[in-house]
Amino acid sequence: MRVYLFFFLSIIGGSGVVLGQKQANIWYFGNAAGIEFSTGVPRPLFDGKIDAFEGCATICDDQGNLLFYTNGGGSSTSNTVNGFREGMIWNQKHEPIYNMSDTAGGGYSATQSALFLSKPDSDDIIYLFTMAQLNAQTPAQPDGRGLSRFEIDRSKNNGLGAVTLADERIFTPAFEALSATVQANNRDYWLVCMDENTFNFAVFPVTENGVGAPAFYPTGIAPGAISNRVLKISPDGKYLAMSGRLYAFDKATGAVQFIQELSQLNSYAFSFSPQSRYLYSATGFFGSLIRYDLEAPDIEASMETIASLFNSIWVGLIQIGPDGNLYFLDQDLDFFENHLTGLDVIKCPDAENPVVQKAILTFPVDTLNEVFVGLPNFADHIFQHITFEVAINSGEDTLRVCPGEWPVLDAVYPEGSYTWTTGDTTRQIQAPGFGVFGVTVTSFCGEVATDSIWVKNMETDETLPDQIETFCAGDTAFLAPPITGNTYLWSTGDTTPMLAVTAAGQYSVTVGEGCVTTTVPFLVTFSAPPEITFSGGSAGEICPGDTVSIVADIPPGVSVLWSSGDTTRAIRATTPGIYSVVVADHAGCFEVMASKELVLGENCCEIQMPNAFTPDNDLLNDVFRPLPMGCDFVKYRLRIFSRWGKMVFETTDPTAGWDGNLKGKPATGDVYVWTLDYEVESGGTFSKKGELVVLR
Repeated sequence: MRVYLFFFLSIIGGSGVVLGQKQANIWYFGNAAGIEFSTGVPRPLFDGKIDAFEGCATICDDQGNLLFYTNGGGSSTSNTVNGFREGMIWNQKHEPIYNMSDTAGGGYSATQSALFLSKPDSDDIIYLFTMAQLNAQTPAQPDGRGLSRFEIDRSKNNGLGAVTLADERIFTPAFEALSATVQANNRDYWLVCMDENTFNFAVFPVTENGVGAPAFYPTGIAPGAISNRVLKISPDGKYLAMSGRLYAFDKATGAVQFIQELSQLNSYAFSFSPQSRYLYSATGFFGSLIRYDLEAPDIEASMETIASLFNSIWVGLIQIGPDGNLYFLDQDLDFFENHLTGLDVIKCPDAENPVVQKAILTFPVDTLNEVFVGLPNFADHIFQHITFEVAINSGEDTLRVCPGEWPVLDAVYPEGSYTWTTGDTTRQIQAPGFGVFGVTVTSFCGEVATDSIWVKNMETDETLPDQIETFCAGDTAFLAPPITGNTYLWSTGDTTPMLAVTAAGQYSVTVGEGCVTTTVPFLVTFSAPPEITFSGGSAGEICPGDTVSIVADIPPGVSVLWSSGDTTRAIRATTPGIYSVVVADHAGCFEVMASKELVLGENCCEIQMPNAFTPDNDLLNDVFRPLPMGCDFVKYRLRIFSRWGKMVFETTDPTAGWDGNLKGKPATGDVYVWTLDYEVESGGTFSKKGELVVLR
């Protein structure tokens, strides 16, 4: 005889296990009730705004942060049980982003009123599907609202999301039941509900392009033969269960095929286990918790009782949690009298000996009208590959500490057995020194995971590169290191985080943080206006046709602007006049102007340049040379180039000229280019160029 344990516990606090199914990390349901799983055990939340009787849905991002939640729809004033209720979609700040009132979306009392799916191949778009409740049709909606779709763009409204498509009617008439699973391509979905007219399954493909046309498969149930409509698809996508019946489901095609009836399978409170081996169910009022083994040769005969629900008036929808356990709301008779609803858990549901714990959390119910029985609806394929992992100190790989300040290492998982590499067997240990420390954790359900952490010596004495600081002359400079610490010691003896200086020079500060010291050197300079001098054109004269180079002698790291518009240190002047330059530093400390005047020279060196010659040895115009007048050359260079840029002649002798020969042979009659660079004793460097023609 197999023995099962039934615990009456209330688990609070504790640190967490790393959960693989972060999209289901937070649940909101019922009358402002909620739970979150980031600590490894469900922790109650009371910050939600939800108002739901049965169906509801929640979705988180891949890190487990809340995105949206909804009750799926409202109810009208004609609803004698619930009265008027508004259907609503809330964002992560619990702000409503869409009000369905009682005319849009699904139904307040639909068992599976809502379901979120991330749009395939999209990071921002969320599909929300809603389902109508039975017997809530109105004259304006004789077939009810059936299956409807909303789209939410989570990038809108500064990341808080906005509804971009509202209440798109997909299919009517359909009521109560709504489920989905991923297709065989692991990208798109199958969305399943029931055609109320025929009681056939309606299976819709859901892709990045929206919802496709449905295919219909028989349920084997006559129209109107059942009142409860709850659909569950196994996490592996191989089975579908509804109304006491088990079906085969094909993830590749969406096809549904009847397998058999299961006599004790409740049509309301049931769920597959995460590994899809077992199908759990509550048998009814004051009943039992049972399960079927779907791998057994005779599934019906495999039914076994897991626990007695001897005091339960009502057992709500059973839902897989991100920790791999099954959860359901239990309206226990004692709790009911005290206006409470309990959250029960089936731990290790895929193990040989599952454990049931009753009322691990309780939620207040003020009045009979505020009783709630539904947990959020999920596409259960997200729970197929739940992994058990541990993370010492919530995932830190390295801890740097000072000698003697040994940290506490926490295996985090609250419900397991522990074996540390130190030999300790407690959840927490104090590191005995520096080194790598590991832990092996065996979970409540017998799963094993390991993690390690490196405790390193923080003690260091580091010197950073020079911090080069430039300030304006006359100002007070305030020096501050790029790091913070507990102590500061400047080279001046000061012990403040910031130092005021008025003199250029080398400074340093040693910053202390525990056993870590860091020295930060500073090189301080003050930017003062330079004295501008000029070189080139020193005689201050320019002759007609000459080009004079004027150079502003200035320090580096400044900007230059000449009156000519030039921005270089040197300019070339061709006419008499005043040439001004403005020099400024990039820090805005100074802006200085100076001028250089060029006047027309009185004793100008004039050079005439022939534009053609005839090197034919007739002693007339046989050599090309400049004809200077009044020129006392200090430097002189004449060069002649072919039209292709090849130099054919060069001399530094003012008396020499070109005889028209190239390498001892007559050059081709053509147009050539000459350049003449020279400097004269009176001052000034000049450049000229022009063309000449060799005539033959």
